[in-house]
Amino acid sequence: SFGCGGGYPRAAWTWLHDAGIATGGDNVTRHDMTEADGCWPYDFAPCAHHVKSTKYPSCQGESHSTPGCAQLCHNGKYPISLEE
Repeated sequence: SFGCGGGYPRAAWTWLHDAGIATGGDNVTRHDMTEADGCWPYDFAPCAHHVKSTKYPSCQGESHSTPGCAQLCHNGKYPISLEE
């Protein structure tokens, strides 16, 4: 997977058009998720990349691995299925 290092923008837009995209909000632990967090809250906690920040901690390591595809919402409290 290309992650943030590149990719095929046209293929991404085709996927979005044909398959849609899951809703979700800011990063939150599964334990703390509520219905309002959407189907798929952001996978990674915010961090400061190569800058000093009073709002976020410094990022650890180079990057995160690109998340794999899933067939179900990460948030079990969200009432709408991923297919919908």
